Amino acid sequence: MALNLCVFRFLGICAIFLVLFACTGNKTTTNGKIKWQQNTYARLFKIGSKGKNQVLFIYHPLIKNKIIQKFYRGSQVESGKDWQKIDSCQSLAVSSCVIARFVELLGEAHRIVAVDNLDYYSSEFFRKNKNHVTEFIKSNAIQFEKLASLHCDILIQDGMFKNLNSKMLQKIDLPTLFFQNHLESHPLGSAEWIKVMAFMLGTIDNSYDRELNRYLETRKEVAKKDPINVLVNAPYRGVWYIPKENSPVGALMRDAGAKISPYMPGTGSASLTMEQVFSKSGRVKFWFNPNLHRSKASISAEEPRMNDFKAFENVEIFNNTKQMVKSGANNYYESFNTEPSLILKDIIAIIHKDRKNLLFFEAIE
Repeated sequence: MALNLCVFRFLGICAIFLVLFACTGNKTTTNGKIKWQQNTYARLFKIGSKGKNQVLFIYHPLIKNKIIQKFYRGSQVESGKDWQKIDSCQSLAVSSCVIARFVELLGEAHRIVAVDNLDYYSSEFFRKNKNHVTEFIKSNAIQFEKLASLHCDILIQDGMFKNLNSKMLQKIDLPTLFFQNHLESHPLGSAEWIKVMAFMLGTIDNSYDRELNRYLETRKEVAKKDPINVLVNAPYRGVWYIPKENSPVGALMRDAGAKISPYMPGTGSASLTMEQVFSKSGRVKFWFNPNLHRSKASISAEEPRMNDFKAFENVEIFNNTKQMVKSGANNYYESFNTEPSLILKDIIAIIHKDRKNLLFFEAIE
């Protein structure tokens, strides 16, 4: 069974993720003459101000404190050639449905004029406005001539294409922001990137604080309960990607009162064989997100060795495919990065067997 692009991205993000946990608190700090806002969970951006001028730093995901992009609104606050001025972002090109969801949550979806592939957009707005949006990515490659012809103010681009396309983007003189929310260590760190989008659009964001409060309140429901062992993902071509403890999926499961088995410390994900998972997983009660499978028969048909897995007989299986449509669009992936409290609520309901109003998960029989 072929995995669609969203699933490949999601698994790839888990595999390359190497960022440490974020700090907490919502204060401001002063570095020189710039007054910096302190994030609650996000580590890969920083927003500050100097008088009426605003600045945005984007950081390298692997090299601590290395700045890879600098943006400003108003006047440039420090000398240097590596600053990019943001005057107007009235027309946007975005390279993923997750980035588009951030713009939509800010009430500015009408500014998006170009997207990667509308088949993977679950948003009702984009379904209704297909004729007003141009697709500029084909077979995972940017069509630069088409993109240049649109005369967008900026490209908001995820990290999937950064290394391959930076020179071409410079050639067509299109300002680009590398949107790295998928490399944060906690789902709330990813959701906090709505502040970056608000900076680029010149709008005010209050939605992150609401999402943070919803998430923390939901998490309180299981704070004192013993964690329940769960499986996550499924083997694909003989490889089983297991999220590690401090990956976004690991953090989400932990906050829901679950513990991914087999337990893997660290960040990112581990590439294990099926035999390793069989021998190390132990007793599990629930199994989440077995790729795109929607039945146990489908799982065993793709990988017959699953029938030798004792946990396969008794475990309760739930996949995030309830909102998936024929084109491959699945609101789960957009919400995981932007409104993770909704995912958290579903997982808690499954584990504690209050499953009447699940938004994203369906039982696999």
